[in-house]
Amino acid sequence: MINCANRFALRKSVVAVYGALLTLALMPQVHAAEGDTGKPSSSAGQEQGSLNYAEIVAQAVSEDKASQAASQEPSAQDLTRPIKQIEIGIGNVSNDSAKFGEYNGLDKKGPYAIGNFELRGGGAYNSNDATRWRLQGTDLGLETRNLQGEYGEQGRFRLNFGYDELLRNITDTYQTPYLGAGSNNLTLPGNWIAPKVPQVNANNVNFRSLDPFAGTGPTYNSAGVLTQPTAAQLATLANIRAADLPAFQNVDLHTKRTKGDGGFSFSFSPQWDFQASVRHEHKDGYKPMGVVSSQVSEFSATIPDQVDQDTDQFNVSLNYKFDKGFMQAAYYGSLYRNNVQSMTWQDVNDPTKSATLGTAPSNQFHQFSLLGGYNITSATKLVANASYARSTQDQAFLGSATAANGQLAFGLPTTSLNGLVVSKALNLKLTSKATKDLNLTAGYKFDDRDNRTPVNIYLFQDANEAKSGVSPFAGLNGLPASLGSNTNIYNNRAYSKKTNQLNLQADYAVAKGQSLQAGYDGQQIERTCNGAWIDCADAATTKENTLRAEWRANVIEDVSGRIGYAYSRRTVSNYNENAFLALVPMANVVPAGGATVSAYTYMLLNGLTGFGPLAGLPSAALTGNAAIFSPLNNILPQALYGSRNNINELPGMRRYFMADRNRDKLRSSVNWQVNEKFSLEGGLDFNKDDYFNSTYGLQDAKSWVLNLDSTYAATDDFVANVFY
Repeated sequence: MINCANRFALRKSVVAVYGALLTLALMPQVHAAEGDTGKPSSSAGQEQGSLNYAEIVAQAVSEDKASQAASQEPSAQDLTRPIKQIEIGIGNVSNDSAKFGEYNGLDKKGPYAIGNFELRGGGAYNSNDATRWRLQGTDLGLETRNLQGEYGEQGRFRLNFGYDELLRNITDTYQTPYLGAGSNNLTLPGNWIAPKVPQVNANNVNFRSLDPFAGTGPTYNSAGVLTQPTAAQLATLANIRAADLPAFQNVDLHTKRTKGDGGFSFSFSPQWDFQASVRHEHKDGYKPMGVVSSQVSEFSATIPDQVDQDTDQFNVSLNYKFDKGFMQAAYYGSLYRNNVQSMTWQDVNDPTKSATLGTAPSNQFHQFSLLGGYNITSATKLVANASYARSTQDQAFLGSATAANGQLAFGLPTTSLNGLVVSKALNLKLTSKATKDLNLTAGYKFDDRDNRTPVNIYLFQDANEAKSGVSPFAGLNGLPASLGSNTNIYNNRAYSKKTNQLNLQADYAVAKGQSLQAGYDGQQIERTCNGAWIDCADAATTKENTLRAEWRANVIEDVSGRIGYAYSRRTVSNYNENAFLALVPMANVVPAGGATVSAYTYMLLNGLTGFGPLAGLPSAALTGNAAIFSPLNNILPQALYGSRNNINELPGMRRYFMADRNRDKLRSSVNWQVNEKFSLEGGLDFNKDDYFNSTYGLQDAKSWVLNLDSTYAATDDFVANVFY
């Protein structure tokens, strides 16, 4: 290894001890030489004027420690002369290991290059030249390399750039029978045999058929009895293994991120400065993704999901400082582009079918913000932050190519989502030291996420399911006349949320070693959906108020503690058990087939949800709308609201995170420093939740936590800790 800096210098203490030991080794010879001259020797004189062996060594080490302490203080040369350091070498990895090299680039066996450097320069310290520059690089011989540089004039401007890589090795033992790894289209070998074994049901997929030991004993259950495979079944197993096992191949699952960035800052004056930066990041590779391989039988598989995406980020800010505060106007932008729009793979059970899954769509985010702080008085300060942002997503839908007649593909009302979310936020915080013993804090937060995405009707079949029957909504409201009864008729849901939050807190020093904190937190959340025909949220409005208090004390020497209590009450203005219906607009349309009302109107008139009357089989035949919407007192038929998902909401069943709730919360702890070496700590927390308006589901919850911890420091180098 070549190193321009002397990074491996021998410690002075080692040299000193070596010298002391050498002196000790020569001492008997010196005394013997003195005896040969006939000079008198005095034991008293030796005790007063010479050192024994241990003292010589101790003195050498002591002198070195003082020298080391002095050397650790930066010298004038260290402070005025730029560092220049270059490191070049060769390293070696003894074995392949993706886990060992998951993030450090050392996953492959063999030699690798070591390359690090740091170079600095600029104007001399004793000149009028205030320019400075720096170049630094680390891990240049690995795929975790990093390079940075900057140039500027102190107090005036600064330019900087950077480049780095990060390789994540997920696993090198993953195997797959799919061909086409590295693309978004995965296919099975032409001689692939679906791993079906003739059992109770010959159509079942049994992946144990790929196990080399399958068939060596009873392998399946027939009417509760383990059954030995027949000769024909063993032959089928052998045929499957011979065809499918050779298809499995290793694929190294990994992702690599490369990032380049640059920045510029400029000071117009002591009050005004400007900053700007840009960053580009690219990520590619493969990661494991669990998918439903057989869309009908729903057997799972793990495929090598292709990763190829780019992200660009931009920051610009203008800053102003004055005697009593500061202000900042800023812009932040993020442009995300996914170069893989979908993944397609063949069905292992039926290779004539394939499945396609869309990936995360490309999108953009742009935000403008204002930040400021003002010292109203020497004891009172106000900080405010406001922002406005737009998020957009308009990537083309899969299958949005036009058909021969120039119309969109079946079920797609538009070529893309045209998604738009506008976000507005405001944060205010006021702090004041009212008196010597009293601190006051007030905060307000407003957050409005307004989803303005257009709402459309989308038609689709469940995966790999052919259209069947005739929908009771065929030809109604502009829907196709050929609509199947198993077709999903869905609206997208443009979910919006608005939050208002107020926080008040006071901290008061009651006496020496004692303080009291009291506070109030109030929050109101409003949930809506743009373009929905019915309230889309289980709870359109929730309000929560919290009162809290805490006492802290250190009245006994070496003993401190705290105890706090908080009471919260959350109320829901009107819980909506039919929020799911916002996704299925046909629930508000009268279906063909004899009904006189819509499914939603029928439920309202009878006080029902889609779960049905819960009355058991009727004693007499139902007639009219009841026979249509509640056949045999059963659940609402899916076709009557255009969804393949059942509405299974029970009246009185409330989702706990949006239900009325009272909460009691207790927090306490005690710390005792018994002596310099031994300390004890304990804590007890208790929570109690009461969902007082929930008939079904979670109605109450209790939890407690006890914590005991002891620490004993036997020496500076040995500490024992016991905890429960």
